[in-house]
Amino acid sequence: MRCWMIVLLVVLVTTAVGGGGWLWLKAEYRNESAMAVATRFIYLLHDERLAEAYDLTLKADGLAGRDLPQFRQIAARQRCARGTWQVYALSPPQSRGNRLRRWLSGRQVEMPSITVRYDFAPNPCPYSIELRRDGQGQWRVFNFQSTAG
Repeated sequence: MRCWMIVLLVVLVTTAVGGGGWLWLKAEYRNESAMAVATRFIYLLHDERLAEAYDLTLKADGLAGRDLPQFRQIAARQRCARGTWQVYALSPPQSRGNRLRRWLSGRQVEMPSITVRYDFAPNPCPYSIELRRDGQGQWRVFNFQSTAG
C-alpha cells in the first residue's frame, strides 16, 4: 500500500513540474529593459523634455532626427494628444521557449529590433516606438511615429 502512495506522489509531482515547465516555455517574454526605454521616451515627449528624449535615440541612422532641431520637427509631427496610454503590443512576439531554443543553438537571443506599440486614450492614437541596440548594447529609439488605427 505504501509503495502505491509513493508512485502516485511521484506521478503527481512529475506532472506538476512538467506542466509548469511547459507553461513557462510557452509564456510570452516581455523585454522589460526595451519597454522601459520606450516608456521613458514617451514620458519625456509628453513633458516636452525633448533634449532628454533625443538623448535616448540612436542618432547614427537619422530616422529619429540627425540633430536636435530635426528631432523637434519630427516629434511635433508625430505627437498624440495628452491622455492615458498603455502598451498593447510588443513585436516581434517572443516566448521564453523561443529564447531558450536560440540560446541552446548558439544564436543571438535578443531580437535585433523591437517595436513597442502604445494606445492613447480618450482620443485613439496608436503609437509605435522601434528600438535597436547601440554600440554599447543599450536599447535606443530608432524610429517613433503615430500610426493609423
